[in-house]
Amino acid sequence: MDDAIIRCENLVKIYKTQETEVLALQGLELEVARGELMAIIGNSGSGKSTLMNVIGCMDTVQKGEYRLMGLPIQNMNDAQLTLIRNRLIGFIFQKYFLVPKYSVLQNVMMPLLVRGVSHREAMERSLEKLDLLE
Repeated sequence: MDDAIIRCENLVKIYKTQETEVLALQGLELEVARGELMAIIGNSGSGKSTLMNVIGCMDTVQKGEYRLMGLPIQNMNDAQLTLIRNRLIGFIFQKYFLVPKYSVLQNVMMPLLVRGVSHREAMERSLEKLDLLE
């Protein structure tokens, strides 16, 4: 049985501008097994953020195959990727990505509501988690 949570094979990502092309990922191979911990390190401009955006299903590649828990991510549409991000991916961003017009409670509730959790249950669960921060 394959215990890879993340499997990347021959990933290629190119950013294009009017004047130039930047090869951000070139034939990247990566496998992360269930329970394995890893760190991604490298110089500025080496492709770390690009890789994280691909693994987090927030960006796509021009070539290669990415499987998350066996699911072929490159074949998914936006709605499917939204569900994957909501249920299988967790990100902690360097900058805060909160919706400014929402309260802290509403920002915490939002992923639960997207999952289909009732408003009441989302509020209760979010309040429980926020209480842990006091």
